[in-house]
Amino acid sequence: MIFGGNGGPSYSYFFQNEKGEFLSNKEFPLNEGPFPKIINKADKTLVIQRPKGCCKTNTTVFQLQKNNWKIISTTDEAME
Repeated sequence: MIFGGNGGPSYSYFFQNEKGEFLSNKEFPLNEGPFPKIINKADKTLVIQRPKGCCKTNTTVFQLQKNNWKIISTTDEAME
């Protein structure tokens, strides 16, 4: 884990293969990034939310499609 200032901590992710080894995946979109706010196993989605500037948050939804992660939506919202 790396402490990322105002954006919160950043995490490194490792995936376990069939041999029990833990390996990094350079294609995983959240490497050196935040921990997902929502993990939806049924829809195969990850949702992250981060501050954007002083007054907004950015929410991004990733979906696993054919063994690759794709961004399916990203929105900016005013902080309340």
